[in-house]
Amino acid sequence: MVAGKYFRSTAAAEAAVLSGQPYKLWHNPSHVENRVRGFVVGGRHELIVTSAATPIGHMAALRHRIAHDQKDGAGKCDAATMFFAGRRYPGARPGRFLRDWDIPNRRWLERLRDDLRNLSRQIV
Repeated sequence: MVAGKYFRSTAAAEAAVLSGQPYKLWHNPSHVENRVRGFVVGGRHELIVTSAATPIGHMAALRHRIAHDQKDGAGKCDAATMFFAGRRYPGARPGRFLRDWDIPNRRWLERLRDDLRNLSRQIV
C-alpha cells in the first residue's frame, strides 16, 4: 500500500517497488528502511530493520567480502568479525570466521542464519 492505495496484484506491487529496475538490493538497512517507509503502512518492518541495523550492516560486509574481495572489504570484514566474535581472522577471510565456533556445536554461519531467521519471523 502506498499513500492509501492498494495494489491489485503482487505483480503490480513488485513493479512499483522495482520502479523499472531488474532487482533491488536489501543489504543496506537505511535503504530498506526508506523503501519500507514508502511501501508498507502499519508494518513492523521499519522498526525491526532499524533495531537490527548494526548487525545487518556487518552481515552485509561479510557478504560483500565474499562476493567482491576488494581492499575496502577487508577492513569492513575485520570490523564485522570484531563486532560478532571480538577478533580478526587472518587475511580478513570471512570463510574462516563463518566456519569458526560461536558456541560449542554452533558455527558463526549457523548463528547468523538463525539471527536473520528470527528477524524475519518478527516481521511476518
